[in-house]
Amino acid sequence: MNIVPLQQTKRNKQIIYLNLKKFFKLTAWKLVLVNVSIVAMKVIMQG
Repeated sequence: MNIVPLQQTKRNKQIIYLNLKKFFKLTAWKLVLVNVSIVAMKVIMQG
């Protein structure tokens, strides 16, 4: 077995993991903003 490809896949996994973390943070913020704006719309419509 060769050690180099193993290290390579390990690094690739880390990069993928970090990208996913970034992506999820961004989507989480978008969801929060969408929810806030929906609530604001409801409040405005009722008030």
